[in-house]
Amino acid sequence: MYAHKWFFLGFLLTQLCHGVVYKVEPHSGRGLVETLGAMKDSDILQLEPGVYFGEIHCGGKFWAESVHSHIHIVGQGSVFNCSGSGRALDAVGGTVSIEGIEFVGGAITEGDGGCIRTLNTTLDISNSRFDSCSASGQGGAIFFAGERGRSTMKNVDFVQCSALEGGAAAVASGAELRMESCLMEDNSCVLDGGSVLVHGTGSRLNLVGGNELVGSEALNGGAVTVREQAFAELIGRNSFRDNAAGFMGGAVCVLSGSSLHARTVDVAEDGLEVRQNTASMGGGFNFESSSFVISGRARFEGNRALHQGGAITLRLFSQMTMDGEMRFHDNHAELGGWLYVWMGVTAVVKG
Repeated sequence: MYAHKWFFLGFLLTQLCHGVVYKVEPHSGRGLVETLGAMKDSDILQLEPGVYFGEIHCGGKFWAESVHSHIHIVGQGSVFNCSGSGRALDAVGGTVSIEGIEFVGGAITEGDGGCIRTLNTTLDISNSRFDSCSASGQGGAIFFAGERGRSTMKNVDFVQCSALEGGAAAVASGAELRMESCLMEDNSCVLDGGSVLVHGTGSRLNLVGGNELVGSEALNGGAVTVREQAFAELIGRNSFRDNAAGFMGGAVCVLSGSSLHARTVDVAEDGLEVRQNTASMGGGFNFESSSFVISGRARFEGNRALHQGGAITLRLFSQMTMDGEMRFHDNHAELGGWLYVWMGVTAVVKG
């Protein structure tokens, strides 16, 4: 008897906290756009397993001008197949939570954010995947913008996404992206940031342990580019492997007044790993008119630069501070096997 009472109380509290639960099945009579239009603050959209595709699901805006809304989209085994017909979600303001969904083939031929575009939105995504998404502008899978824009990604994969800049994701205009235990693999872009581009004053990228950035390509920053007074922080173990840049920064390129900080929280952590990346300058990391602070533990191994700085290049009044257990092994370049510095650089190495 008491068990039934507690079950009912738990169910009632769930409904009060989250609102109404809407269930949608593939090929159901009620489409996703219609369902989202009926949802109110804190409602939940539960997608039944299956494949969702076609213009009604991916060709238009799921949610726009939702300044005061908080919606939850939950799917276990659900696939959004956009078939190259448009993006899946366009959000302005509000809060959107996404869990357990695979997005495939989101594509925008004119603009940013091949699968998701947000402005001043809080976007939380977990246990999901973005595959083969593309944009003609920035952010092959996702474009975040706005000073009030905040996004948290946990256990999210970005695979084979592409764009002009920011092959998988772009963070702009003061927005912030936090990633934990995510995979970015085989992404590409034409210019800056094979997987991620972070740019503009106040824009921020936080990689908080367990992230793998592998096999991506760009002109600058094979995996990540940080530019125009933006900031990036690498905390704990983050791995950059087998990325390539045609010009600067095989793994990471930091430009124009921006900063990169890397640190380990636990002395037993493996820390930062930068391995087997290639570029013309800065096989691992490249800094130009920017700053680099690294502490704790880090390993730069097997990186290659055609010309300068097999592991790290510092140019044009850049600043670097190293403090901790740093290992440099088998890095090669024509000039500066592990480090190359040029013009007004300040470098302090401790530990």
